[in-house]
Amino acid sequence: MCERVAGIKYISAIEPQGAFYIFIDVSEVLGKKYKGETVEHLQRWQRYLSE
Repeated sequence: MCERVAGIKYISAIEPQGAFYIFIDVSEVLGKKYKGETVEHLQRWQRYLSE
């Protein structure tokens, strides 16, 4: 899972030590364009992804 997340542009993750979860850092997405819109808030980006 961590390898797949690491392959996504602007997204990084902290690899867990023996657990079944990862902490994903998407802060680099802020200020970038997605579908022609500037991502100003991560909540809006979540909505873009789910549309």
